[in-house]
Amino acid sequence: AGERADQLAVSEQIKYPNLLVLKKGHERLVLLFNEGSRPLRVLLENKELSSEQKATIFGINQVVEQPAKMELTVEPEDVTVVHIQ
Repeated sequence: AGERADQLAVSEQIKYPNLLVLKKGHERLVLLFNEGSRPLRVLLENKELSSEQKATIFGINQVVEQPAKMELTVEPEDVTVVHIQ
């Protein structure tokens, strides 16, 4: 089973409960919720990563080779899921 690890991701633009981290082993899912009516541009900082970890943004299947700091847009009334492995 996985566990909550919200301290592993931070952002100035989005905070708990709209920013959640689920961790299982070295993998994690970062969930970013935008309940507003406009797209939300987010600078996401992922902490405690190993050098070989990469992130995949679900839906657009974009792979981020260096996910320690990443910019992304969360569409209005939607969720963006980032899978780090």
